[in-house]
Amino acid sequence: VFVKKVDMAESNNDVIDSCKNTAETKLLLVDNGFKTKANFENDSVSDESCEKPVKGFIKVPKILKKCLPPRGKPAKFFTIILLCSAIWGTLYSMTGKSALPGGNIFAIYTLLICTSSAGFLLNLFSVPPIFGMLVVGFILRNVPNIDFAKDINPQWSSNLRSVALAVILLRSGLGLDIQALKKLKYTVSRLAFTPCLTEAVTIAISAYFILGMPWLWGFQLGFILSAGSPAVVVPQVLVLQEKGYGIQKGVPTLVVAATSCDDVLAISLFGVFYGVAFSDGNLLFNIFRGPLETVIGLLGGFVIGMLLWYIPSIKGV
Repeated sequence: VFVKKVDMAESNNDVIDSCKNTAETKLLLVDNGFKTKANFENDSVSDESCEKPVKGFIKVPKILKKCLPPRGKPAKFFTIILLCSAIWGTLYSMTGKSALPGGNIFAIYTLLICTSSAGFLLNLFSVPPIFGMLVVGFILRNVPNIDFAKDINPQWSSNLRSVALAVILLRSGLGLDIQALKKLKYTVSRLAFTPCLTEAVTIAISAYFILGMPWLWGFQLGFILSAGSPAVVVPQVLVLQEKGYGIQKGVPTLVVAATSCDDVLAISLFGVFYGVAFSDGNLLFNIFRGPLETVIGLLGGFVIGMLLWYIPSIKGV
């Protein structure tokens, strides 16, 4: 209870002295009377506490004052940990046991965190992040006692690979410059098909003579590996494009367009050799299945692109 200083208190010598630069003296009533100066002096409160405002009841060490609250990189690190924990908690509340160790969601989420961390660390040494992701993926799938990646549902794994490929091709398509692409259309075709075919043939020959694989399996391996090139090239080219390198000569557009065509060719030819190797029906249909799917995809993309010219309407935005 706080009361104003009154005349009766001024005549009492036991009343606490006034603090400096204060218009009022706060007096604590104890047993219906003012607290005496003698009792006040026995407390841990001194005159300095009247002159300087008390910021807290706990004296914080200087080391903690420097560390708390976290700033800079430590703050970013703790933020990432909290976000990862919050995301896992959300997944657990939505999926239940699947987000616990041994579940499909837990395996995918842990694999994502581990591979992203490895990619970030290798990126600090100017190494493509995908290399670190691949190494960590091999370890988490094949090393005993930590091979929890085997808990991932094969159907989920296949769908996630398709989504990853779609994201890479979408990013590369959004980074194209149409005017530069028109000028370099013949160069793009040469740069797209020659490296892909050369890489696939070289790997097929090596797999046949070194690994003893059949030719069909060797070409499948070659086109699988050649299809992974855009995952390494496209992100680095987009970074250089953002910094302004080679834009005037259309180098980023040339490389991105070539890698996109490279990927389409590799996937189509892989489908051809896969259909021939596992043929259980019409062989002619299996041979032309890959190119036919490519043509259908191009037509579908063209139609959707035409619709997006008019939907949404520019006037309505």
